[in-house]
Amino acid sequence: MTWETGLDYSMSHRFTIDYAADYDFIKGVYEALYPANPHFGLDDILALLKQRPDLYALNADLAGVNWYRNHLDELKTVDAGQTKEKSN
Repeated sequence: MTWETGLDYSMSHRFTIDYAADYDFIKGVYEALYPANPHFGLDDILALLKQRPDLYALNADLAGVNWYRNHLDELKTVDAGQTKEKSN
């Protein structure tokens, strides 16, 4: 993830949900920030993580990890016949 400052957080932070630890991280961030600021953004999250290293640690060991690299054998191609089109 590259922030508008030009800094790249993709190897130091993880803002996706592929693993249970990712869910725990996002849940913790949401519970900490949303009640006081429903419109929180990345700056708010980064400030929170400086104050709460326990939240950062929840999925820090997964920073830079791509789920698909460890599950290539599970990936499948889906064709149009396996999807449902939204009717108008």
